[in-house]
Amino acid sequence: MTEPCRFCARLRHSPSFPGGVLYEDPFFHATFWTEGETRSYLGHVIVQSKRHLTSLSELTPQEGVALGTLVQRLSAALGETVHPELVYLDCYMEVVRHLHLFLTARYPGTPPEFLRLKVTEWSGAPHGDRAQLDVLGNRLRASLNRPASG
Repeated sequence: MTEPCRFCARLRHSPSFPGGVLYEDPFFHATFWTEGETRSYLGHVIVQSKRHLTSLSELTPQEGVALGTLVQRLSAALGETVHPELVYLDCYMEVVRHLHLFLTARYPGTPPEFLRLKVTEWSGAPHGDRAQLDVLGNRLRASLNRPASG
């Protein structure tokens, strides 16, 4: 018997995500990525497919458009709310074979030894508790809900 998918279970069994659900549509779900209930890196978002997909190639054209639009909107919302130097986008799926992407804000002044995958380990970057994630979540949702300009 195959192991149940950790990310499918995360959607079914997590009634309360720290910071709340940042975005949800018929295809995708976005929340903060947290490692436990203590302090978390502020600006680390996970987007996961609601449908169990094991690669980007399995996306339908409609899901692909929705994902691209969501990544752009989340990146812009992070830019507006936390003012990062850069927003990283990572997608590996080697540990958990379920389509999930991480958007991670890289804060100004991040030392070179903490770039890329180590950005969340820098102690000088903003980290917060559940209450701070709730505040940031409200700000991100407000940004996402504003009509697009242009």
